Amino acid sequence: MLSTIADGCLYKCKFCKVKNQKAFTPRSKTNIRQQLQALWDLYADDLINYNSLFLGEHDALNAPEDLILFAAETAYDTLGFGRGIMTRPTLYFFGSVDAVLSAPDTLFKGLDPLPFNTRINIGLESADPETLDKIGKPITAEKVTLAFRRMQEINKTCQKVEMTCNFIMDEGLPPGHNIAMMALVRDSLRFT
Repeated sequence: MLSTIADGCLYKCKFCKVKNQKAFTPRSKTNIRQQLQALWDLYADDLINYNSLFLGEHDALNAPEDLILFAAETAYDTLGFGRGIMTRPTLYFFGSVDAVLSAPDTLFKGLDPLPFNTRINIGLESADPETLDKIGKPITAEKVTLAFRRMQEINKTCQKVEMTCNFIMDEGLPPGHNIAMMALVRDSLRFT
């Protein structure tokens, strides 16, 4: 099931095929409540067969902390995830490098005790400056490295929040892409 808590994204990367022209804008609590009620109305008695919710769109992690927690808590109650036949409800959403770096620790501490397993996927794409420039991702390789390390720290300290990431792969990428990606992953083993 899907409930959109924010529209648009921060970056508008050249390579992205799902981007839109909307500026990043969080939705209101009233709108989120209406969406969840519409899901309840649509699925009604069949809700016992569902246990997952995707908080869309591209960068829900960039939404304000109180809005993310409100959406999760309201969804759990409105959609009755605790009454379903499927156990362990899961909350999914995407985030950006800047969202990971600016999200307060209290957000992850607030998500961890909720009755969800929370899965947040971050589009890192590359730790190579030339590749980031080629794909039109307006961030630095340094920010990618900092975000990757922060994600690892969150994964270590939160029991029910798991952060994953995406790296792009293509034969036409600059040679530094694979080198930088492997160095980032390999060097991260020192921090574990």
